[in-house]
Amino acid sequence: MTINGRIVFLRHRLGLSQRVFGECISRSVAYICKVESGKLQPSDDVISSISAVFGVSEHWLRTGEGRVEVQNIGDRIRLIRKNREYTQEELAEEIGCSRNTIGMIERGFVRPGDEIVEAICDHFQIDRNWLLTGVGSMERTELTPFYELLKSDPSIRRHIRNYIDHLDHSHRT
Repeated sequence: MTINGRIVFLRHRLGLSQRVFGECISRSVAYICKVESGKLQPSDDVISSISAVFGVSEHWLRTGEGRVEVQNIGDRIRLIRKNREYTQEELAEEIGCSRNTIGMIERGFVRPGDEIVEAICDHFQIDRNWLLTGVGSMERTELTPFYELLKSDPSIRRHIRNYIDHLDHSHRT
């Protein structure tokens, strides 16, 4: 398997769309699509970002050697459920779905819909971004709505980056 194939494997194992995967490493959908199709080789910076953000071995990404441990959304839901001492039946009842649905999600056979994701996040006070991607903190914080806003509006991200760059430059002079 090529590095491009390993990136596809990783994204699928994480259960992320190309858009969300790209957002996590600050790359566009078009870039991710070109890398996954083999039309473009990922840069060293992108490989380092993928490794850092998703917690996979950079060596594995580059060579395919070694084991890769990747947690998907089903694994994270199972982790939350067991840590909070819920059975699949109890969780299903709390969020309004079937035990079979929870089982299929935890085994990675199906992706949860937005309603299930929101219900789990609300019920357990879990950060939505962490549940979907495994990135960031599991627990909701007062900054969670701020992070959601940053993700939803590229112009806000640009303004904040410019402001931070300005502060950094001002601090240096």
